[in-house]
Amino acid sequence: MDEVRFGSKATTFDNTVTTYQMPEEERRKRMKVNPMTYIEYKEKGWTDARIAEEMGIHAPVLSQKKSKWGFTGKSLDEMKKIAKKHTTKKQRDTAYAAKFDDQIKEDVREKQAVKEESEKDNEPQEKEAAVTTEKKYGELQTKYEESQKTIQKLEDQAADALKKYKNSQEEMIRLQGIERDYEKLQGTNERMKEEIIRLQNDLSQATSKQSYALVEQQLETAHNSHERTKQELDDAMRRIEQKNKVIDAYMKTEHNLSKKLALEIERHKKLSGYTKLLMEE
Repeated sequence: MDEVRFGSKATTFDNTVTTYQMPEEERRKRMKVNPMTYIEYKEKGWTDARIAEEMGIHAPVLSQKKSKWGFTGKSLDEMKKIAKKHTTKKQRDTAYAAKFDDQIKEDVREKQAVKEESEKDNEPQEKEAAVTTEKKYGELQTKYEESQKTIQKLEDQAADALKKYKNSQEEMIRLQGIERDYEKLQGTNERMKEEIIRLQNDLSQATSKQSYALVEQQLETAHNSHERTKQELDDAMRRIEQKNKVIDAYMKTEHNLSKKLALEIERHKKLSGYTKLLMEE
């Protein structure tokens, strides 16, 4: 201890330095938490659960690391390309050097294994809890991914239904034009009926054979025109009825897809919230 005097009163302080040395096993495991080591374990065919245990971290933490490294949903070859792109040769060499360092420290690990053996009495319960938590997390992760796929599928179906609905609106405008033509044809039909009646009257009043033949020819022409108009009216009505059925089907499909999408989004939010709580635990 050194004595320092300020004014008339002596003050003492402790100038010793306290240091902390990380246990070798913990330091070794932390060194392994890097993308290159993760790829190395994946090449051995290890699961994420085993890799997380080897790195000394929980499975949710490893999942966060994978997301940070850009490995989520990627194949082994894709992960290698990502790691090579975002690391220098020196960093990769350093990561591989850690493996050589691990071999040198194998003796240290063997000595610590004796000590750790006495601490394994409580490990079964902790490991069982970790496995349960990991299983729940895996199930939630699967449901979460399935929910995302379902939402995407419903969004695609809704977009397709909306597109068809817009097309049906355009078809409705065209049908409205047909209806207007139909009304015009009805007017024409009425006028033709009147012309037929007039010609029939003229026919009854004809005094000569020539006038009778001319009037009869006009009557036949008017009758044929009337039949064609009637056929066109019937065809137009059938098309209008068919298109209305198609539009009703599109409207019903779009409504059902909207309800399904809303339910799936709500389910997706609940899964996301529960997953977040589980990860925080």
